[in-house]
Amino acid sequence: MLKNLYIEKSKTHGKGIHTKTSIKKGETVFIIKGKVVHWEVRNKKQSLYGPNWVGISKNMWIDPNEPAV
Repeated sequence: MLKNLYIEKSKTHGKGIHTKTSIKKGETVFIIKGKVVHWEVRNKKQSLYGPNWVGISKNMWIDPNEPAV
């Protein structure tokens, strides 16, 4: 599946991971390992706190050990 992923401009944070094909619910795209962080973003300044974090659910993020891409 990695061959179908690419990085492109994002309206949210400048860059984002996108896919050329649909991803089915429950499908593994790639694995990210790192510390789980609970963080509630309340304003734009707070949204910049963990620029490499990956959101996994509401107010829950993974701080990756290495860049995912």
